[in-house]
Amino acid sequence: MRGIRRAALALLLVPSATAVAQHSQPVETGIELTPATQQALLRLQEQWLQWVSAFFQNDPAQAERVVEELTATARQLGLPRLPDLSLAAQARAVEAARAGHFERAKWALDGAERLDPGRPETAFASAVVARWKGQRLLAARQHLLGYARGWRLAPVRRMAVHGTLVWACCALLLTGGLFIGVLMAFKGGALHRDLRRLVERRLPPGGASAVALVLLLWPLALPAGVLWLALYWSVLLWGYSTNSERLALGLIWLTAGTVPMLVARAQRQLAVELSPPGRVIDQITHGRLSGSLFTELGVLRTQLPDSLAARQLLADLHRRLGQWEIARPLYAEVVEGEPQNAPAILGLGAYYFRKGDFGKAIDLYRQAAAAEGAKAAAYFNLSLAFSESYLFNESRLALAQARDLGDRQVGEWIQRAPPERVVTPNGGFARAAEIRGQLAAEARRRGGSRQLLRGWLSLPVAAVFALGAVTLHLARRRSGYSPPPPVGEASGRWRWPRALVPGWAAAAEGRGIRLYLELLALAAILLFLPGLGLRVAIPWGFAPGDAAAWGLVGLALAALLGMRARRAWRLREV
Repeated sequence: MRGIRRAALALLLVPSATAVAQHSQPVETGIELTPATQQALLRLQEQWLQWVSAFFQNDPAQAERVVEELTATARQLGLPRLPDLSLAAQARAVEAARAGHFERAKWALDGAERLDPGRPETAFASAVVARWKGQRLLAARQHLLGYARGWRLAPVRRMAVHGTLVWACCALLLTGGLFIGVLMAFKGGALHRDLRRLVERRLPPGGASAVALVLLLWPLALPAGVLWLALYWSVLLWGYSTNSERLALGLIWLTAGTVPMLVARAQRQLAVELSPPGRVIDQITHGRLSGSLFTELGVLRTQLPDSLAARQLLADLHRRLGQWEIARPLYAEVVEGEPQNAPAILGLGAYYFRKGDFGKAIDLYRQAAAAEGAKAAAYFNLSLAFSESYLFNESRLALAQARDLGDRQVGEWIQRAPPERVVTPNGGFARAAEIRGQLAAEARRRGGSRQLLRGWLSLPVAAVFALGAVTLHLARRRSGYSPPPPVGEASGRWRWPRALVPGWAAAAEGRGIRLYLELLALAAILLFLPGLGLRVAIPWGFAPGDAAAWGLVGLALAALLGMRARRAWRLREV
């Protein structure tokens, strides 16, 4: 199954950990790693191999112990979630279910949940196992749980919003093309007759019809000919259209002018979310240690070499990993560039506090207390630094100031007692949105002014076609227009086609807005079909499959045809 193949890629963490253990240079791992961190990663590899051994030996007790050791090692690294190993456990669970070992699949799924709690992929894998077990209702519930979990994740929500925007824009463009095509089907005969009469003034009657046909279809010879043909026809059909149809044509021109810009923006945002730097930001901020984490961090640092926000993010990560000597210069660079950055100052102060240089720590904590934000943490840390320097009166005064600024926070800090004792906010993690904005700006810069100009050109081009339609109509108004050919009546043998085919009745009656809305509903449904690449595509680690998409498309088409059949039945009664 496709889900198993994707989840099996999670095993890449094992060779990644080996590579990290053997090479500490940035060229290999993206960022520098200390020997202690390398040993912890190597320990994760060894523990995972123990879990695999326990799985094949059908030893759930040993597997549970190994999962506890894995999570303990991950917590020591400051990144308690292991998504790749969770995906690998899910793949093993599905394989066990296919072989009929459902008890083994169950405890493998339990281990996957503990390795990365609350992930939608675990629910999707559970649905596959339930389906192999014949529990269809449970499988459906697990599918719904997976989608609910996914919506609670901010990255998934952002990708869903951008993907939905692209899908909606494509639906609007397809609707415009279908609308013009339907108008041409109903009014193209009259347009062809008028063109033929115009050409007959200069050409023999035998070749006039062919020349008129060429005049109607010549845009197909251009690049993206179908698009230019639709816009060209919209200009020619303006004079043959009713007021309602002209209003719809105006909406189509507006769509053609604005949608390319919206699609380009949404695609840039999606590209940022799916890029290695975009993925690594979410991994770090959510405490997820993936096999590609350190490589993708190197890509982030390469793409934003001058970003202080990215440097602060890296400093926070190194601090979490316990790599204080690497974090210190990064914090120092941030503080030099942003003297009012209180979280970075607190991070730098924490380094000197750990080193026992309490005088330097006191100076930095005073600087943080004078900066904007994190004042309660600054005074709390200052009280600890004073206490270590045997300045107990100053320590009590600083603690009192901290309590005045946040008594509840101070109580929590005292109770939790972090390993480094002082409080160090994750200021770099809090700048994730800023870093994404910088990545998007960098992508626009790499695209160049030509790409930006190409996006904005759609609006004046659409305006030119709209102006051309009005101008042509004013020039031809005196000569008049041929009437469109007759269409089927609302009764007799045409009753059911008019009622069931979306847009038939509205086009026959000249109701342009109704025709546009009916075609929009049809286009939105069709573009949601799996395989077209235009519906919302979330890069799940374990794919849920296309069953939900096919189900939604089927229900939507059934509802659309049901409403139209009901209208046909009413016409029968009349």
